[in-house]
Amino acid sequence: MNVDTIPETYTHYHVSTLTGQRSCVTDLQQILAQYYNLKNDEVKVTPMFSSYKEGMNYVPLEIRLGKDCYKFSNVDDAKKMFKKHFKKVFIEQKSEKFSRNLEYGKWRLKCKDEIDSDWIRGGISIKHVKKLFAASEGQTLTKCHWKFGSNEFVDRKCRHCGQAVETVYHILNRCEKFKKSLFVSRHNNIYVKGRKIYKNNNAEIFFDTPYPLLSQVVASNPDMVIIDKQRRKSYVFDFAVSFFPNMKQMESIKKVKYTWNGTVEVNNSNYQDIHKQPKSTNYASALEEETGYECMFIPVVFSSFGDCFRGTKDLLNKEFKIGKLASNRMWAHASKEVVLGSVRIIEHHLA
Repeated sequence: MNVDTIPETYTHYHVSTLTGQRSCVTDLQQILAQYYNLKNDEVKVTPMFSSYKEGMNYVPLEIRLGKDCYKFSNVDDAKKMFKKHFKKVFIEQKSEKFSRNLEYGKWRLKCKDEIDSDWIRGGISIKHVKKLFAASEGQTLTKCHWKFGSNEFVDRKCRHCGQAVETVYHILNRCEKFKKSLFVSRHNNIYVKGRKIYKNNNAEIFFDTPYPLLSQVVASNPDMVIIDKQRRKSYVFDFAVSFFPNMKQMESIKKVKYTWNGTVEVNNSNYQDIHKQPKSTNYASALEEETGYECMFIPVVFSSFGDCFRGTKDLLNKEFKIGKLASNRMWAHASKEVVLGSVRIIEHHLA
């Protein structure tokens, strides 16, 4: 029922019979009890009839809601007040129901001490921010959006790949159409690189180029490898963009792949079983053996909405002695690129 018509429906009666007037009062009491969450005996509507033949529109009303009492000179005055109150209660109920479904907001509150959203300092336009927030709260108009109804015969398959139900999660992380294009572009823009390989007397840096290992491992292509000859230490980085509830899982998968067992394919369905098995040859151990340097593996995982683990940031800042200003700029850039990449995917998908 339209909330704007509730007062009209339950109070605007042109009745002159006793039965009609009592029915009007009963209906009004019931709707007030429902909207104010009161028991029926806590709501009382008393028309001040001088005669039962007098129309309801011209009769003063006394309405008790619990301990509160309201007096009106006529029904129109009562309608104006309760229409305002009905709208307020209606909006509050809808807002509460909507807030219960805000999965991203609840996740951010739960992980507020573990997660940072540095893209806020990146200078992103309000147009992109609106699209990001709409996607993060599931309000992007995909085929699964509530606005399209719940008819089971409605085609909810992805309009591009047709392989899965079209959700925000699918669009930003799984759609086959963008796996080799926009997903790769979003991933590669996280870090700035010029040449593939940098070398001098102090260090060697490899971008998207495997460090030449003699050992044969399946997981042999991390995003970045740094060989620090002065400190006699090597660093292996692998970047990833995941949907926000799966960030910790993605971090665990990366660790199993590069530091536990690099001889088999590791994915989200088998990484826990592989981790229970004895440790085997992996990229980090092979690099340690062939360089003679201690190896540290650092997975850098972002959510599709630009969030990153605070622990990862603190580890990098401490290990490489990055100042606060430089750190803020670096993480703001990386986070911003993830957000822009996600917005670009949404725009292309819905275009």
